[in-house]
Amino acid sequence: MNKLETHQIEQICDKLGAKLIEQSQGNFPDYDARIERDGKEFTVEIKTDMGADITCNIVIEVFNTKQRKPSGIYATKSSH
Repeated sequence: MNKLETHQIEQICDKLGAKLIEQSQGNFPDYDARIERDGKEFTVEIKTDMGADITCNIVIEVFNTKQRKPSGIYATKSSH
């Protein structure tokens, strides 16, 4: 994740009353970030789409059709 994405994640966390604890770096398949809210810790998978603010589309990645195997939220250890 780059600095802009980190700033965006922090803004979203602030809006949700949460705190970004850790953001994974490089190729770390277990989760993208750890956040804390109301004394509970969560790990999350984060996907970004530069056009989403225009299209308002969302996608939940669950399968890689090229590799024919689970991906995204089905392939990580993220709790959310």
